[in-house]
Amino acid sequence: MVVIGGGVIGLELGSVWSRLGSQVTVIEFAKDICPPMDAQMRKTFERALKKQKFKFQMEKKVVGAVKTATGVKLTVEPSAGVSLS
Repeated sequence: MVVIGGGVIGLELGSVWSRLGSQVTVIEFAKDICPPMDAQMRKTFERALKKQKFKFQMEKKVVGAVKTATGVKLTVEPSAGVSLS
């Protein structure tokens, strides 16, 4: 399962699916998950998710999705050089 965006809701749903046996990969545009959260809380939260075998692709963006016979193929690029404003 791929979670696009490292916000609280997506990570919570990813955590549920992880406990049900899915491998979860998070693709986050920024350098950290949950930007509004306190830095220490973010680190602790990310560490807990990594113990659940979450994989993270930080500073990445999804630029395309194509349906295939076996699922969906995502095209992911670095988010470097892109402004959030």
